[in-house]
Amino acid sequence: MTSTGCVKWFNSSRGYGFITNIDEKNGDDLFVHHSGIVVNQDVYKTLTTGEYINYDISEKDGKKYAINITGIKGGKLLCEQEKRVKKEEDLKDNDTMEAN
Repeated sequence: MTSTGCVKWFNSSRGYGFITNIDEKNGDDLFVHHSGIVVNQDVYKTLTTGEYINYDISEKDGKKYAINITGIKGGKLLCEQEKRVKKEEDLKDNDTMEAN
């Protein structure tokens, strides 16, 4: 069953963090590792604090953690969108330079 959560924090350099399950009242924070992040592009797998996500819950050695992490309703994660935004900013910079 897919759950919904919010990224509490994520350390991009170490590749892990925690998310808060918002489907359950007083839901426990869940560990998340970059290997559980699902992206459709060749991007650096990371999560952003405050980002809402969908995920499945798995368990190992009595500890629960998030897997199959995607954007809401299977949409893109912010890490997949930043690349596009950056390109748009680069295009604006190039247009400004050409106008001068």
